[in-house]
Amino acid sequence: MGLAVLGILPLSGRLTRNLTLLTRSAEELAKGNLDVHVPVRSRDELGQLASSFNRMALQLKDGQARLLEQERLRKELEMCRRIQEELLPREPLFCKFARVQGTSFPAREVGGDFFNYFELPGGNLALLVGDVSGKGVAAALLMASLQATLSARLPLASSLSEMAEQLDDEIARSTPPELFLTLFVAVLNSRERRLRYVNAGHNTQYVLLGDGRLHRLESTGRPLGLLPGGGYVEQSITLDVGDSIFLYTDGLVETQSGAGEEFGAERLERLLTRERKSSLDRLIARAESAV
Repeated sequence: MGLAVLGILPLSGRLTRNLTLLTRSAEELAKGNLDVHVPVRSRDELGQLASSFNRMALQLKDGQARLLEQERLRKELEMCRRIQEELLPREPLFCKFARVQGTSFPAREVGGDFFNYFELPGGNLALLVGDVSGKGVAAALLMASLQATLSARLPLASSLSEMAEQLDDEIARSTPPELFLTLFVAVLNSRERRLRYVNAGHNTQYVLLGDGRLHRLESTGRPLGLLPGGGYVEQSITLDVGDSIFLYTDGLVETQSGAGEEFGAERLERLLTRERKSSLDRLIARAESAV
């Protein structure tokens, strides 16, 4: 028994010291010290426990670094979203002959959908809505660049089809193949009430006629930057007092219900027919509510 006691005392003392060291290290880890490290002094169970503790501390440190990086990216994306919102019209535009209003609800922090409206020299009105392929920062950057380009060129463009052809070539040369965009761009003449437009692969847009009919503004060319060189055709339609134009991107009609059913163009057309005499505020609110 004496020999046993003499053998147990050193062993129990070493075990107690190692457990105390592990306990103190765990307390340091709980306080947020992720650099804590336990010396591995043996290959027995205590040594394996110390090794496991060190791996856990290292994994926690790596995980915290990833969380901090994700938070940094989230804040940067939030800033990008705010900047992107500033690029879109924030207030309705009141002209002598028309009123224009729009809204946007991005599916992510940033994306490639955009719209704009502004008066041109001579009193005409520029209208455009587009959708850059994909989502995220790359689409948002191309969207911002195109917003600036279109705002600068539309006041000088005598032909919308020629302007679309130039953009088609420039986008194909300066962006990766997977980036392209659909675009509906139009100029509304203030005196003649004639709407000239090019629909570069965008969804069918609508004119809500006063007699209850819908006039469809179909595509007149391929998306910009996708298989360039196909050319674009400029179309026109003369509007009457009381007619309205409804422009949108594919996010509206491709929104799915919980059961996977798309909102769809037919449902949109029924809504537009039903609400054709509504104010702009009501029409936009009804469309948003339906989606």
